This record gives sequence, C-alpha cells and structure tokens, in this order.
Amino acid sequence: MIFIHPIMGIFVGLCLSFVTAQVVGLLILFDMPIDMVTFVVLSMAIGFEIEYVVHIAHAFMRTTGTGVERLRTCLRSMGYTVFWAFASTAVQSLLFLIVARSQTFKTFSLVLVIVVVLGGFAGFSFVPSTLAAVVDLTARSEKS
Repeated sequence: MIFIHPIMGIFVGLCLSFVTAQVVGLLILFDMPIDMVTFVVLSMAIGFEIEYVVHIAHAFMRTTGTGVERLRTCLRSMGYTVFWAFASTAVQSLLFLIVARSQTFKTFSLVLVIVVVLGGFAGFSFVPSTLAAVVDLTARSEKS
C-alpha cells in the first residue's frame, strides 16, 4: 500500500534535501568541522526532519477542499502534535547544550538544535503553505 502520492514523495524529498543543505551551510557558517560526532548527529537528525515534514504532508494529502482549507485542516489535525514534538526536542537539546561541559556534547546538542528548528520550521510552515499554494494554483489553471 502506498501511503503518499509519488509527486508528494518527490516534494518531501526535495524539502528534506533543502533542510539538510541548510544545516550543512549553518555548520560551515559556524565553522564546525564535519567530524564523526557531527556526522552521527546529522544521520540521526534526518529522522527528525522526516517526522516533521512527512506527518504534515500526509495530513495535507488526506484532506479535501481548496489549498487553504486543506492547510487549516492539516494543521488542526497534525500541526499541534508536530509543533510540540519539535518544540520539546529543541528545548531538551538547548538545556543539554547549556549544561554540557564536553565539546562532544556541545557539538551534539548544537547540531541537534539546528536540525530540529529547521526541520520543524519546514514541517510546520514551509510544507503546508507551499502545498496549499500549489493546490490553489493547480485549481486555478484547471478552471481556465
């Protein structure tokens, strides 16, 4: 059974690629080396990105109506859960970063905070708004 439309899968993959590129760009901007700790956190954090983005995209695909109606419905049904998932993970990582003494734990926490915030933003705001715009533009072009 296919859970997501193939075009939606491509869109989600592109969104995840953009988030990962942003994370790597911020790591370069912060002059953080891509060492073993960073690589492990990035590998693990891709799961967070997938969780946030796919849950919202799946909820959007399961609804009907115009793009804005689908956006509202998907955020009502899944937005609260996704928001608190990334907010709680970010707060936990920030607390861990504050009390960390070791450079390894600082790196781990900082990379995790970056990934969670960017992935949460993508899943909570970028994905549903982009999908709503695409649905509305498609509906307008079909009417003309």
